[in-house]
Amino acid sequence: MLKRNCRTAVKKTKTIPKQLAPEAPREFNPWPAMPSPEVRAKAVQGILISHDRLDIEATALAELERLLKYRDEGFVNLLIVTIIESDSNENALVAPVIEAVNSVMTRRPAWTEKGSEWLEAFDQLPPLLNLIEDMRALDLFRETSIGNYLGMILENKLKKHFEASKGQSNS
Repeated sequence: MLKRNCRTAVKKTKTIPKQLAPEAPREFNPWPAMPSPEVRAKAVQGILISHDRLDIEATALAELERLLKYRDEGFVNLLIVTIIESDSNENALVAPVIEAVNSVMTRRPAWTEKGSEWLEAFDQLPPLLNLIEDMRALDLFRETSIGNYLGMILENKLKKHFEASKGQSNS
């Protein structure tokens, strides 16, 4: 058996002098610049003013401002229009509904690109606040997860609509 000298098993590495080392970028940020909380708050207020919706819950307002961290004002505007302009949902601008509609819009962007068909599909859904009341009455969901599960429900119901319209357009 050969014995190895532990000194020879370790390779010596040379360090590069600082003068020759490439300079690392100073402030690398892989994410686009996010607006400050103040800018997001003003943007949300502007959108809500344009729809005459100034009196909404603080949690809903915070959810809309959070969305503006990652989405543009057009996305948030479409989300609000989708909710308040659909049948029987003019007062459904609450945090769980905002979270649910955001989830569907994010997961299925092709649906939102269909314009008026997207809005008409929401007209065919049951009132969103009624769905939330039913979910709460079942006592199966934590309050913090209702928006997530409502998003799944909406996606499943809307999927039926968009698959049916896709089948008709292929005929």
